Amino acid sequence: MNNMSKKDYALVSVLGTVVFSDVVRYDNNKKELHNYFIMITEKYKDSEGNEREKKHSFKATQFGLNKNSFIYKKGARVKISGFLKVNSYQNDDGEWVNQPYININKIEEIDAE
Repeated sequence: MNNMSKKDYALVSVLGTVVFSDVVRYDNNKKELHNYFIMITEKYKDSEGNEREKKHSFKATQFGLNKNSFIYKKGARVKISGFLKVNSYQNDDGEWVNQPYININKIEEIDAE
């Protein structure tokens, strides 16, 4: 876990499917971070009682991994726990952009439903 106070971030737990994964190397290529987009499906009934579903995607990032660490690929069902954070920056037009993401503490594959 990072050296951050738990009170500063919202704890999250997500069960979903990897729809995108990527590796970024840093620290002279000795460390990696893994970026994922995780899709979850929310099932609900509409006003007429018909079953419907909404799909939501979340960005999740795992920091401080060793070079060539295992990364989950598209289609893997995973359980992620971590903290909700926001990456804020100014774009080329001078506008502030806020990108929420999950800072992964733990990620593990789960059996498909």
